[in-house]
Amino acid sequence: MAALEWSANFAEDGSLLTLSATGDLGREGLCEPIDAVLAHKSWRPGIPTLCDFRLLNIFKLSAQDIEQLVEVHRRYSRLLQKNPGPIAVVVAKVVDYGLVRMWELFANDMFPVFKVFLRMEEAQEWLRAGGRETAEET
Repeated sequence: MAALEWSANFAEDGSLLTLSATGDLGREGLCEPIDAVLAHKSWRPGIPTLCDFRLLNIFKLSAQDIEQLVEVHRRYSRLLQKNPGPIAVVVAKVVDYGLVRMWELFANDMFPVFKVFLRMEEAQEWLRAGGRETAEET
């Protein structure tokens, strides 16, 4: 099992938070990176967030694991819902796409502006559009 590693990068102008993760996703070790982002001086509710999870191993998760990950995120939902910003998640494989979509369905009450992508360019365009449909999607 590869250790979960996270990095957070805030755009200098505060317009975007980019989260990157590698390794194996599981229930363990998930709160620490979220706490670090929320404590960062540049974090603010509503900041558009790009999650680059193309190197993250998601496929080992079961539906029960995903439900438990949703419960971890529920801990943060009140803070994030004050002014929810769009969250774009980019994954590399179709199976990961399906698992993230499952998480999205479980968590849609917590993150109302959330979308998963297989292509980084589409995610970036969606975020630039404020989390609304773009011309390519219609």
